[in-house]
Amino acid sequence: MIDISNTSLAAARELPRQELRKVRQAGKPGQQARWKQLRHGFYIQNRPDTSKHQCNQTVSLARIIAESALNHDAVFTLESAALLHGYMIRDGVPPVCIAKHPNQNRHAHTYPAVSLGEFQVPAATTQISSSTTQFETMQISGIPVLTPVDLICMMMRKRDPLTAMITVDHACAELCAADPIRRQETETEFVKLQDSVRERLTEMRGQHGCKQALKLVELMTPWVQSPLETRFRLIAAAYGFPTPILQYEVFNEGSVFYVDAFFPQQRLAIELDGLAKYNNDIDVLRKEKRRERHLLDQRMQIERFSFRELTRPAQIARTLGARIPDCSATVPVHQFLLENW
Repeated sequence: MIDISNTSLAAARELPRQELRKVRQAGKPGQQARWKQLRHGFYIQNRPDTSKHQCNQTVSLARIIAESALNHDAVFTLESAALLHGYMIRDGVPPVCIAKHPNQNRHAHTYPAVSLGEFQVPAATTQISSSTTQFETMQISGIPVLTPVDLICMMMRKRDPLTAMITVDHACAELCAADPIRRQETETEFVKLQDSVRERLTEMRGQHGCKQALKLVELMTPWVQSPLETRFRLIAAAYGFPTPILQYEVFNEGSVFYVDAFFPQQRLAIELDGLAKYNNDIDVLRKEKRRERHLLDQRMQIERFSFRELTRPAQIARTLGARIPDCSATVPVHQFLLENW
């Protein structure tokens, strides 16, 4: 069990090896080593060349600092929490936690096993204790806690558009409980959220980053299900293409499936293929072929983009320009959306 009630978290810096040795506490003979309270508020970052031992240390530390007891309707963001999913922030599920009000200030949380690089990290259960104070913006065990609207505003003001919108898209999906089957209800909740963000940014007008944030607020959506979809949306917006319908519903012989993005005027369906989508699974390949045949039967065009292609905005723009000739921009019309790609 882990108690971080007195732990203070600092900015992102690599935790030195000598500090790692201090943090790790060996158990009794025959027992697994466990983690004691952190004395220093650092977290270590994921690297492609990380060893298996370092992976376990990284994930264990991230697990300790990523979970705290939060007050009702509060959100915390901590970029190292992306390690819980085995990815850097841009390529994995964003580090946003929408927490429910705990019955008491101590609670247990079970983490599933995760993949970090080529290694598997086993599941773990931790117990966290934390004290809170009744302020809109507060510190819980050193973790900055914001209201959902303030979190979204902060990300859009202080991060580059790609990093910001990956987190904002995920937060919108969580806050609106996005469900394609309940599309109208989701849209109603989203409109309320978007209006609240606009209102908050208006109050903050003149502060650093507000000009960018007021542009990004128009790109908010609850329908993004992966960072790849965020990348695609930003590319389309940067080059001035029409806004696609996300999670477009397609009926198939009594069943329903959803296309990642759809341009209705051109009847162009976009499918985004992640790094592990197929994984040499013949059943997945057959399913995708059936989907493709059904889309073609409905006289749709199909364009697929891989993760690697989505890191090359100009290439995506050329491909879309061939399909959507009325908007075939050769240079970005909103260059700021591609900052730090």
